[in-house]
Amino acid sequence: MTAHANSKITVLYDNDGLLIVNKPAGYESISTTGGACLTKTLKTQLNIYELSPAHRLDRDTTGVQVFCRDKNTLKKVEDQFRERVTEKEYLAICCGIPRNPEGTIKRNLSKWGGGRRPVQVIKGNTGLEAETEYQLLARNKAFPASLVLFKPMQGRTHQIRVHAEALGRPILGDDQYGDRTENQKAKNEFGLDRQALHAWRLILINPVTEKPQLFVADIPHDMAISCNALFEDWLQIIDI
Repeated sequence: MTAHANSKITVLYDNDGLLIVNKPAGYESISTTGGACLTKTLKTQLNIYELSPAHRLDRDTTGVQVFCRDKNTLKKVEDQFRERVTEKEYLAICCGIPRNPEGTIKRNLSKWGGGRRPVQVIKGNTGLEAETEYQLLARNKAFPASLVLFKPMQGRTHQIRVHAEALGRPILGDDQYGDRTENQKAKNEFGLDRQALHAWRLILINPVTEKPQLFVADIPHDMAISCNALFEDWLQIIDI
């Protein structure tokens, strides 16, 4: 089931050629399927003529989304993402608990292949290089579930979702790569009806000031409800 694009879009920053928002679930950064388009919605709501996303988040992933108001800013920011200058941190609720409290997942990925699982892990040295660091923040042995911080070194399509599955701890609510039985349980108990993945924090070099700048997106309501039910003192844990 897919979340509906009816949540409020919070502007985190609007200056220096940048427009940075906290993306709600249910929006595509740029719609290719006729679904709700975040770019088009922002242009209409803010009366902006020129606006382009510097990167993309999956339709049901929430969090920090960077847009640029002009082509010069867009090129500078896209170069940062391509050259891995940006630092990205995602919060996810995963099924089960990682064996190790922290580590690095190095598994090459396929290109988009369509179907239920459009991106796959590729064995050997072929495919697209992909590396994701992770850190266990909180756990619940009874459900079982864990709150995990992911730091992708690249920005491959579905990278964190596929790497979480490769770790044996898929993201809760992910009906493409996850455990559908556990997803249904989470929906029944917490009302979670999409992958519990949130682009929490992003550091990029402001193209005007040329200094690093941190942007933080508040945790969405559905994930907060799930975390409240699963993890004691989780808000204190992520205040790091």
